Amino acid sequence: MSSQNATILPEVVDLLALPVLDELTDAQARGAVCVWDPTEDQLTAETAIDLGERQTDGGHWFPRACRPHTALRMQILPPVGEEATG
Repeated sequence: MSSQNATILPEVVDLLALPVLDELTDAQARGAVCVWDPTEDQLTAETAIDLGERQTDGGHWFPRACRPHTALRMQILPPVGEEATG
């Protein structure tokens, strides 16, 4: 397995609905645990999906996710040309 984080194309990451920074734990905001599930084990280079650096009024944050939650989120993306609801 690669020793580098898996990365998703920026075009796909832009379609994934990420939680609001104010609702995340410190560990989620710095990418130590899954952005969608703070109860999971610490992410490693082998288990993390890098969701790219984000910038908000609160500063910079670095969301990462586990592979299972990223795959689930990608499965529920709307078809091309349609907007996500909810």
